[in-house]
Amino acid sequence: MKVLVPMNIDLTKDQQKEITLEYLYELYDWESTYFISEENVCNRVMYHTHTTWDEVVVVRTATDDDYVIGSLLMKIKGKR
Repeated sequence: MKVLVPMNIDLTKDQQKEITLEYLYELYDWESTYFISEENVCNRVMYHTHTTWDEVVVVRTATDDDYVIGSLLMKIKGKR
């Protein structure tokens, strides 16, 4: 990220939270729909045709970092 001129920006708590989440998603190769289940990082994918359904897809085997970031993201989102 490059900033050419110094500046002050006032952000609301919700904006701060969104920026933090986006940064962590990028840093840890994580999507907002990821979750950990049975030692795997999984992704819930929604399909749309004339009906709608969800499917869970295994992305990778969960690492120690995945457990930490998964827990941290849930806490930031307020789901804990």
